[in-house]
Amino acid sequence: MKDILLSPWFYVPVGLAVSFFVFRWRSDKYSQKIIRRLEKLIAEQPSGRQLPSPPSIQPNPDSPFLAQTKQRIVGELAAVGSNDRFPALINQLADARNQLRWEACYRAIFQSQIVFLQLLARGPINRTGAEGIYTEIVAATPSLQGVAFNDWIRYIVSNELALVTVDGFALTVGGQEFLVWKLRNSIPDKS
Repeated sequence: MKDILLSPWFYVPVGLAVSFFVFRWRSDKYSQKIIRRLEKLIAEQPSGRQLPSPPSIQPNPDSPFLAQTKQRIVGELAAVGSNDRFPALINQLADARNQLRWEACYRAIFQSQIVFLQLLARGPINRTGAEGIYTEIVAATPSLQGVAFNDWIRYIVSNELALVTVDGFALTVGGQEFLVWKLRNSIPDKS
């Protein structure tokens, strides 16, 4: 039964049948033409046939672009002394990971949270002040209504962009780096 429910050949006839009954309620001549076409399509559907699985997309280790990137790295390392190659590789890997991290943070962060981080860059904010800022943000941002303050602040704290202190919140080194990354790369504000 589960295989039948997962099969696209189950959903197509069911969808067509639902469409058929919806259109059946309409009495104009165009609806009648559509109903006849749907009936014909339903009658023509093959039964018990499975669609082939889509091809699996795997990273290509022989990709020309990957080969170019590897060659670029080899060229950069050739310019570095042999004793400094390992630290240079570590620096490149750390930088690449940070870039990925900031991009991932940016995709999921609200603009209001970025504004809050910018305010934290001026200095720590106590909890009462942070809740007041959040209340103003929610009043100006209807899409945040219904989002609790703790849920809103959790994202930037769990991603180590801000730190919970005894009195409230402070910007972390990661938060500073995130803001620098945003400015350095001309990342636009979110709407």
